Amino acid sequence: MDQLALVALFVAALALGQAAVWASKGNSGHARQRARADGDPIWDREPPLAGSAWLADALEGVPGMLALQRLQSQAGNSWTSTTFLVLATGLAVVVQIGAMVLGAEPLLSVVLGSLAASAPFLVLGWQKDRRAARISDELPQALRALARLANTGQGPAQAIREAALELDGPLGRELGRTFVEQRDGRPLAESLRALTGRVPDSIDLRILVTAILLSSEVGGDLGGLLERIEETLSARIALAREMRAQQAQARLSAGILAALPPLGVLGVALVQPDYFLEGWEDPLGRVLYLAALVWMSIGLLIIALILRRQR
Repeated sequence: MDQLALVALFVAALALGQAAVWASKGNSGHARQRARADGDPIWDREPPLAGSAWLADALEGVPGMLALQRLQSQAGNSWTSTTFLVLATGLAVVVQIGAMVLGAEPLLSVVLGSLAASAPFLVLGWQKDRRAARISDELPQALRALARLANTGQGPAQAIREAALELDGPLGRELGRTFVEQRDGRPLAESLRALTGRVPDSIDLRILVTAILLSSEVGGDLGGLLERIEETLSARIALAREMRAQQAQARLSAGILAALPPLGVLGVALVQPDYFLEGWEDPLGRVLYLAALVWMSIGLLIIALILRRQR
């Protein structure tokens, strides 16, 4: 039985790799060729649902697929959504079979398989938050570049292209994608709103997009407006960094306070193991132990909420 399970585990891993390779095949070569012919770098594009057009069209109606595609776009992940699903399913199968081979209960195997399947989605969420933070850090540089280009008389679309060429991080690739979308026929306003949708947690980016849209619709000095926004944004970022530096000591103190009770209990348990056992055998002592645990948990939760609000 164990040999059969090991063979099934090997076959599942092999099928996972083969399916991922098949699903990742697509029309990316055409996009690269067109990008090189235009003379621009290969900027980010919407991750495809599948490698083949007919499968992508079929998956558009499947619930959750477009949401997964959007999450991949926000995280900067260029895999096909099919590859991502195959990876998650393969991890679940491999971990579940491996747990059964090691003698785990069926229910535990299913739980472990579900946890393994959720791991790629947790990684996507982490990549999304990290990418949004990098974009926020690059915004002052992008604003300075756009303001300089606007002051030289370039239009919004061309200024976005030139700024994208100057930036090396994810914001530069997002601006390049915005330029490519409007070059391919999408209105600039829709391309800019799609940009804010791919970075939904950045208020500063929405301010930049609003300034460009207002200048495109009603005119005005876009360069001067962007310079004022950049000054305000840079001052706010500097103030936020200073506040985080001052709050580091408070977080360290909170961590020490949170660690003292468990360390104290552990120390007493090592020195006098019977001390807590005598109190636990007493009904009143058991109530006091549970009450102390509840109140300590509430205190730690309050500290965590305070530190979260200060970020």
